[in-house]
Amino acid sequence: MIVAIEGTSAAGKTTWCRTHAPGLSVPEEPSSRERWQIALAVEREHGLAVCDTDPAKLYYAYALWRSRRLDDAGWLASCVQTREAFAAGELGLTDLTFFAERDLVALERHRADDASRCRHRFDLHVELQPLFREWWEAVDAIEPGRVLWAYPTDITEFHNHAPRDRRVGADLLDAVLAKLPSGPPFGA
Repeated sequence: MIVAIEGTSAAGKTTWCRTHAPGLSVPEEPSSRERWQIALAVEREHGLAVCDTDPAKLYYAYALWRSRRLDDAGWLASCVQTREAFAAGELGLTDLTFFAERDLVALERHRADDASRCRHRFDLHVELQPLFREWWEAVDAIEPGRVLWAYPTDITEFHNHAPRDRRVGADLLDAVLAKLPSGPPFGA
């Protein structure tokens, strides 16, 4: 099973992964395709991989586009590139995503408690949080229960969920894009 821990900057993703999934976590860096391959390798070895943010990360381009920080051509290019990777099996949807929405006070407290990170895009992430949620609602709409709306207390909660039958394929990504409030970028 491949799980993602999601949320805005300072939501506690990295802390959760370090605390609850040492040896099973896939860090936020490197690139998307490489992270997916690392997640697959960790899953093969341990039966579980926990990603510090979704490897595909198309939700971020979506939020930038919806907030008018990315133009239509940039959004379409991101979708085409990600769709090609899904079609080739080089990227996929995680079996389960835990998305934690945090209020500004909690986010500011988390940011202040971790002086090791500069969080230069903190304000942007706070603004984009509702758009991140739109993305994850679309993912959950194609297969209810694929997204849960709070972080688990520990990895034993993963045992309550089975791996998904499908994680890759252009049609899977197309289904998510079709559920977005903006509709699919390909003009389905």
